[in-house]
Amino acid sequence: MYKKYNISNCKGITLISIILIIVILLILTSVSVKIFEDNETLKNTEISIDQTKYKIYKNEIDTIRNDILIEKNLNEMTSKKFMDRYEERLKSDDLFKESSITRENDENIKLITPEGYVFDIIEKETKYAGKR
Repeated sequence: MYKKYNISNCKGITLISIILIIVILLILTSVSVKIFEDNETLKNTEISIDQTKYKIYKNEIDTIRNDILIEKNLNEMTSKKFMDRYEERLKSDDLFKESSITRENDENIKLITPEGYVFDIIEKETKYAGKR
């Protein structure tokens, strides 16, 4: 009625399954190593990080400008006072604490971030001058 199976006959199946698992893991490892060896992937990641940092800085600079433009329209401040206030706000902003902020003249502020992003700031716009 009941069939008896000899357990010793099943050893081949487990050995084959272990070998298959090892082969599959070796294949997956070789594929993942090739992906990470490809410098293009790493370069794209670095470019994305670089662009994100640039956009964070640019966004903060533009936000400060917009705030001061509102003040200017409400208080009728001169362009010099506008740029003075702009410089003051940049220096007090936490994002730019370690940045180099220099006033080149009454109409221009040069901001260099710790990562080397260079921004030329005038009343009407911010120009990205590149990375040092």
